[in-house]
Amino acid sequence: MKAQIAAEVSRLVQVKKLTQAKAGALLGIYQSEVSRLFKGHFREYPVERLMNFLAAMGQGVGIRFRPPPSWAAAPVASKIYDLVGALAKTLPSEKSELLQNSWPQPADFCC
Repeated sequence: MKAQIAAEVSRLVQVKKLTQAKAGALLGIYQSEVSRLFKGHFREYPVERLMNFLAAMGQGVGIRFRPPPSWAAAPVASKIYDLVGALAKTLPSEKSELLQNSWPQPADFCC
């Protein structure tokens, strides 16, 4: 995440045609720190400070949450499939077949 923020700050400085000195004044850091930031020395900055740099450049900053990729659900899907299989064994044969055939296989949830 830090690398993405630093790259965006660098891109914005280029788009706005700012010198490193002017960018530093805008960000509240020295020109030498801007140079170091653009050379990849962003690990020394907390994410919050890098996000403040984006805000100083006029960018809205937010964090988006999303569900995990489908491969992360595979272990859970496998357990659910096992439970459905166990349930199906307790049902009359025609309902058991219908339940087992309509349920996706664990591999359907993975890569």
